[in-house]
Amino acid sequence: MEKECLAVIWAVTTQFQGYLYGARFLLHTDNQPLSWLRTLKDPTPRLARWILKLQEYDFEIEHRPGSRHRNADALSRLPVGEPASCVNTILLNGDLNRDGIRERQLADVNVGPIFRLVQAHTRPPEQPVPASKEYRRMFRDLNDFRERDRLLVRCSEHGEQTVIPAVDRPALLHALHADPTSGHLGREKMIEKLKQRYYWYGMLSDADDYCRSCLECQQRKTSGPEQQAPIHPIEVDHAFDLVSMDICGPYPQTASGNRYILVISEFLTKWVEAFALPNKESLTIAKRLDEYIAKHGVPKAILTEQGRNFENQLNSEICRKFGVNKLSTTPYHPEGNGQTERFNRTLNEMLSEYVADNQKD
Repeated sequence: MEKECLAVIWAVTTQFQGYLYGARFLLHTDNQPLSWLRTLKDPTPRLARWILKLQEYDFEIEHRPGSRHRNADALSRLPVGEPASCVNTILLNGDLNRDGIRERQLADVNVGPIFRLVQAHTRPPEQPVPASKEYRRMFRDLNDFRERDRLLVRCSEHGEQTVIPAVDRPALLHALHADPTSGHLGREKMIEKLKQRYYWYGMLSDADDYCRSCLECQQRKTSGPEQQAPIHPIEVDHAFDLVSMDICGPYPQTASGNRYILVISEFLTKWVEAFALPNKESLTIAKRLDEYIAKHGVPKAILTEQGRNFENQLNSEICRKFGVNKLSTTPYHPEGNGQTERFNRTLNEMLSEYVADNQKD
């Protein structure tokens, strides 16, 4: 019973979820105990979890004897591992006529000449006449093409692929992507589905373009998570080679008229110095930076955010004069200057507690 129930879980919640969720359906099974699934009084822990998972769906389970259950049994008893006896046919606008497909292959401007060379079992030297890129590519791989069941096929690692003429390619892409039974597969899944049965030169780029231009996919599918580059630690060889600056504030004005704090942090020794500022203008920051350089020497690089008080002509001229490499963090990513940001948070918490205590007194 658990194996039969596992098949139901796989089919309902994974394979056909997009068609069954939110709709009422009937589940036929030849396993009599499975029809009592929802009325079991003392299920095992595994069955109890599966029953809870199936409660999201609106369905009924109906027992059907094995003698009448031939449609599912026939599929489950198919031989495994035996090669197919014939080439897969294609379904385009309801046309299953092999002669029609063969005629379109022979009439195609690129596929037709290759088909006739395969039928004649000849490989003439490549002619110097102008030819399309598709024809040149197929001519180069002429040994990969065969005639099977009166159709031109290509032998590859995926098996025998039916060569699709240009006139049938748009309809085939629509059938494999936008048809109601196709489910608007993504680019990778659609390409893998095409590779199993079909071939034409430029098939991968055509499938990619079709998926990107699908109006329903653009309107309904959400984009995946953006891939971000991994964050690496900043490597520093000597003390005061790399320093970072940031502004904290505004805070309540002091008796000296200061409202901001300039924090300068050194990356190797983690040495931090803070300067009280009356404002956060570039000239005020430049004066404090001159004091820091006079005290500790000229750093090789300075890391700041992209605020206008740091990214301006005055600071650029100071960095050029002293030969300092000016670095900037990525916008809206303060973790690029994480060391100074952590100190700023600690400083804000301390000052907030200090201001709150003074207001109480």
